Amino acid sequence: SGGHSLSGTLVGLKSVQTLVMIDDYTIDVPPADHLLVVRNADQPGMIGKVGSLVGEAGVNIDDMAVGSSPEGAKAIMVLATSESVPESVLEALRQTAGVVSVASVG
Repeated sequence: SGGHSLSGTLVGLKSVQTLVMIDDYTIDVPPADHLLVVRNADQPGMIGKVGSLVGEAGVNIDDMAVGSSPEGAKAIMVLATSESVPESVLEALRQTAGVVSVASVG
């Protein structure tokens, strides 16, 4: 259908907002003005590849969560960034071996 689902909750005595699920992936990251969502093969080195490309563009990663799919073959990274990730970086990520999809929110 092309649709996606997002679930959140309030955590702790101070009711901190937290994103806990995107589609079938369990995560734990606070909502942010700028989010980068990367779906990728669940294999070594993917976090480093994504972090390097984002960092080389001068974009700071404020928070990050990683979750695996129920079957374990795919994973998701959700990065809260200090600013929007440039389109050139999004395109470089899409061309990276092991990356399935990339979306920028905010």
